[in-house]
Amino acid sequence: MNQLKEYWLSLDLSSEVSTVAIHRFEHPSALELIVQSRLGDKFSHSENILGVMEQALFQSKSELKDITRYVLTSGPGSFTGLRIAFATIKAFASCFARPIETVDGSEVRAMAWAELNRQPLDNIVVVTQLGTNQFTAASLQSGLVCYEMVTPQNVQLLSPKNTILLDREPANWKAVAGATIEVFPLQASLLTEYVLRAKSRKTFTSAKQRNTLEPSYFGTRYALQSPSPHPYGQASE
Repeated sequence: MNQLKEYWLSLDLSSEVSTVAIHRFEHPSALELIVQSRLGDKFSHSENILGVMEQALFQSKSELKDITRYVLTSGPGSFTGLRIAFATIKAFASCFARPIETVDGSEVRAMAWAELNRQPLDNIVVVTQLGTNQFTAASLQSGLVCYEMVTPQNVQLLSPKNTILLDREPANWKAVAGATIEVFPLQASLLTEYVLRAKSRKTFTSAKQRNTLEPSYFGTRYALQSPSPHPYGQASE
């Protein structure tokens, strides 16, 4: 079989721990992380993004024209970060007519944590901070990903049986009685590593589709349908 080598670039600016990653992808299943770099903390996305991406390309011995596919989180997360990430990747993808993959960040975090800890997805609640004392929580149950707004004081929405995954370490979440709490932020590398298995995956291939691509800042409720068996899936309408 003829093996085609590709380079996939993923970018996550949805939280204060922002990253860019480049993978080497060889069909049908070989995926290798070449480099992952942090953009810095405290939402310094606009100041660092181009320089960090340029350095990542240099470390991977590739150029922008070599990138064959881009991967983004559709949300939830920082309004500013997601807006910058989408604008940047849409511009780069348009230059060389490359497809863009999006995937729900909460689903990826839940999948990665569950696989790492050999746990089921059912009792995981993924919390993402949107602003000061403003959080969205996602639960993956009964074939759905469901989002709702929560606060550390609004604990009746969370079962004591849950494992709560935070994207950072706010001290006021430590009082959630009975729940297991871990800090497990999203990383760009996880987007590429789980996009082919994620139920929330969408693929945007044409210029028309890329132009309509927008993030979901608060997360969305969607059915966990089986992804396409094709390694590239189907283009989203």
